[in-house]
Amino acid sequence: MLDAKLVQCIVSRAEAFTGKVLRVTVIENPVAGGFTRKREAAQNRRWLAEALERADALPVRTASCEVTVLQTKAAGHAQVLARDVINAALADDSPNALYLTWVRAATARVSRFRPNSPTRIWKRAL
Repeated sequence: MLDAKLVQCIVSRAEAFTGKVLRVTVIENPVAGGFTRKREAAQNRRWLAEALERADALPVRTASCEVTVLQTKAAGHAQVLARDVINAALADDSPNALYLTWVRAATARVSRFRPNSPTRIWKRAL
């Protein structure tokens, strides 16, 4: 399972999220290739370690940053989890809240995460 504190350290220092109340949800599939293929898993760990090293030198920019890591249990479960995140975003009345959802699946590697990906959910846009 991905370490929530590691994700928090990285995203809380991103300039794009300055002053935001950030709520990050990572939905991961534990049987996907990024976890089960040794070479890909090692590459993902190296990438995260490098990102953490770069982030560690930067100041925290978010007002707050909460990270939740959820694992899928069966086919279709990621869709249910993502829907729950959307419902939470709709119910949140904080004007500075920003919801970020990242789905890690067999075809989505850690290094493919991009801040402008369509999985990002802005409360304001909803």
